[in-house]
Amino acid sequence: MRKPAKKYFSPSYGAQSIMLIRKWIASGATSVDIARWIKMEYEKAKNDAARLHLGHMLCAVMSATDTLDVTFLTRECANMFSIPQIKEVSLGEAAFLGMTALYGEEKTVWLDNFNPYFVNTQRLPSEMAPQTHVTRAMENCYNSNLVTVDQNNSIYFFRDDNTKVWLMIVDYHGSDILIDEAIIGRQPALYFTESGHFISPVWMIRQVAKILEYILRRIGYPPLNVYKKVIFDNSDATLVNEDDYRKSNAWEGVEVLTIKKKGFHPLMTPARPIIEKGNTAEGQTELSVMLYMSVMATAELLQCFPINKNSDITDSLIEEWCDRCSLFKPVNWDIILHDDFDDD
Repeated sequence: MRKPAKKYFSPSYGAQSIMLIRKWIASGATSVDIARWIKMEYEKAKNDAARLHLGHMLCAVMSATDTLDVTFLTRECANMFSIPQIKEVSLGEAAFLGMTALYGEEKTVWLDNFNPYFVNTQRLPSEMAPQTHVTRAMENCYNSNLVTVDQNNSIYFFRDDNTKVWLMIVDYHGSDILIDEAIIGRQPALYFTESGHFISPVWMIRQVAKILEYILRRIGYPPLNVYKKVIFDNSDATLVNEDDYRKSNAWEGVEVLTIKKKGFHPLMTPARPIIEKGNTAEGQTELSVMLYMSVMATAELLQCFPINKNSDITDSLIEEWCDRCSLFKPVNWDIILHDDFDDD
């Protein structure tokens, strides 16, 4: 893969250097590729400012991989370049915030911003919290810490105490369930019960994650993994062939929990609000707002378009949906819509 232009690794490009990392990964570059490019520029750097900039980039790209060894190295990298390890954010986000502190607001430009009208019409996080208790697997948590992405399919978003962001789907079927993750034609994967069938929640959460990850990439959000969780909440639910799927890679990247009548009760790490109250730094608040807007954009697409009509959600399809919903600001956007208009 060709290396991006040198200017993208330069302090003159500001915090956008980190924003581009997500797009490079989406275009086919691996974290190793990007780290190698950063290392090449670091070896040619002639001053401390350039090295500090590249150090922030390196920390951000390393944070996209969460294996134990890489996480340790990422923290070491953050210490080496004096990147603050803030409790509420990931190291990738911390590297971005470090850059905004270095360069000031004028160098912090979101590559593609949301349509102002879309932003102004969104509900507050507190208004998107589920009204009823979601799952016993989160019985020690407050619903206000969750954001409803799709009420009809019980899909929620939350951020845990380890700064990880999660998409979660809760399934309430209470019977013997035969799992089948096979996709036939344009039909999504289906699970079967004695009385009928329903769409695989594992398939569904993967498609929703694709949409959210696409939107995060489009706005250039700092490297951040979206984790996926499926919870079968009904005590009468039995996954007949569960062992076969746990031994295969069919559920790779998705954490599947079941709640039984007896035995292990899978309590999850307590969630916390996506946007914290209190004395939060302005840059950190901006990140939280952009993350929340990305979740709301995902919710908008799920409300407008039936994802179960497609066996696989592609980037081109998501972009088409975004255009039809006018989620993003046009390139030559020069008109700001207001709630009130002058009468003729």
